[in-house]
Amino acid sequence: MWDMVFSRITETVLAAVNPAQRFFWPFLVANLIMLVAVCFWRLPKDSGRLAEKTLENAFPKDVYQHRSALLDYRYAAINALFSVLIQCVAGLGTVVITRLTTVACGAIFGVLAPFNEVGFGVCLAYTFLMIVLFDTANFFAHYLQHRVPALWEFHKVHHSAEVLTPITVLRMHPVDDLITASTHMLTFGLANGLFLYQFGGTAMTLTVWGTNIFFFTYFAFGYHLRHSHVWVMFPKGVREVFSSPALHLVHHSKASQHWDKNFAPVFTLWDRLFGTLYQPAQHETIEFGIADEDARELTSVPQLYLTPFRKALGVVASPGLQSRFRKWRDGLGMTLQRARSKQPATDAG
Repeated sequence: MWDMVFSRITETVLAAVNPAQRFFWPFLVANLIMLVAVCFWRLPKDSGRLAEKTLENAFPKDVYQHRSALLDYRYAAINALFSVLIQCVAGLGTVVITRLTTVACGAIFGVLAPFNEVGFGVCLAYTFLMIVLFDTANFFAHYLQHRVPALWEFHKVHHSAEVLTPITVLRMHPVDDLITASTHMLTFGLANGLFLYQFGGTAMTLTVWGTNIFFFTYFAFGYHLRHSHVWVMFPKGVREVFSSPALHLVHHSKASQHWDKNFAPVFTLWDRLFGTLYQPAQHETIEFGIADEDARELTSVPQLYLTPFRKALGVVASPGLQSRFRKWRDGLGMTLQRARSKQPATDAG
């Protein structure tokens, strides 16, 4: 357990040189190149001072020195400890669920003959399955964080950002992170357990620098632009399948037509199926944040931590929710009572 804690702390501190981390330096460089290229491409080429204007557009002071961005920096530094602890819990939980799944399959279906070799096709399928499960787990966790009122109070911390920078991705309440980590733990644990049961060995993943090749591609091509001021849409033929960074900018919009849209991080599939996909036909001007009355309660680090608990407690204790709970409880009681009344009487002996 302590080895895992130390490993997670080391990974967090050395994130820039760890290929398993989203802030690995080649990912940052790749996203930086995309950012600069987009800003340069959109400048009038006869305007002069192209290099200077490109950098000004790529790193505007009114974004990176905005009070919301400064709050992001402080919060991310303080919240790093909670993130490490949650990663440890998720890592340990994944191992436990993997083992329980393998044992359960063996008990139910019997022990399978071990495979001598796992072929390339199986490794490719498993590697792709990991990114699919990542997208699926994130979609449903994200969906619940928006649709369940008490959970929304915690997720609101992330949406309260008034400007977006790559650091905004770390503006997550620990409860919010724990919910997402739990879905990852469950889905990856089950998948790993089923693979180990079926093939009897360590899951072989196709990697680049030790990282799943599909995750490597995802983090390298626009991941950090999902939280930025720059509108980036993938070209036609790609945007229909993969979620462009601009779709996440829409997700952060204050405009009512953008609410509860574009939950999935990688593919557009789940949003299409659930009717939550908003695919802009052209560049839209986005104002980020939440309602002003809510935003005023999330302007400091203590507020980001404590306000969601107070608000969530108010939601749980609301008369409407209590009334729905009483109806559910009374209905369940009546169902159990009817079930007992239908049981045959037993002899007294």
